[in-house]
Amino acid sequence: MTFELRILDACALATSVSAVSLLLLLPLSRRLGLVDHPDPFRKRHAFDTPLVGGLAIAVGMLAGWWCLGTPSKFEDAVVCTALMLVVVGVADDLFNLRVSVRVIAQLSAIAIVVISSGVYIHSLGILHGHELTLGWLGIPFTVIAVIGLLNAFNHPQFVTGSPNQALSVSITGSERNYLIPSSPNFQNARVSFASNARQMVIGAKLTF
Repeated sequence: MTFELRILDACALATSVSAVSLLLLLPLSRRLGLVDHPDPFRKRHAFDTPLVGGLAIAVGMLAGWWCLGTPSKFEDAVVCTALMLVVVGVADDLFNLRVSVRVIAQLSAIAIVVISSGVYIHSLGILHGHELTLGWLGIPFTVIAVIGLLNAFNHPQFVTGSPNQALSVSITGSERNYLIPSSPNFQNARVSFASNARQMVIGAKLTF
């Protein structure tokens, strides 16, 4: 029971730190240039949207990771590469990086996790009494699977700014949704915090 309580403590800390970080980062989003502006093509939200969710989730994730205190080599690798992807996501929000740059960063993150921890997909399970082992093909299979999931989480960003989209807050390995009233800096009843950084860190954590 002690172990379960320790996990709950880490989740509660990560959630609280993420929420507080959001409130602190929201007024700074314009100064940092982390604001998504609507356009008539892909970004059809009606108001300027702050892109600080990924940074807040990363801070909360670090707090939860620190609280657990006994991470494994695999967990260390996932957290470190998730932070790397946060940096790439923020850079993408600011400078609209080329797809090739993002893919290279994602491939590097996956390679670091696989090489440092030895964790990858070894088997597809048992079919008709026979185990479908992948052998060395498990490594490229894992890379393709993780790349696909990372970008699947990133794809829904076209709804950024929708009043119905909830703010995702990290609780170390799972996500809960919150609706936060908008700041006077942003003109709508509610504001969403989707960003490339957020989608990448969520994708990385839930994938691994």
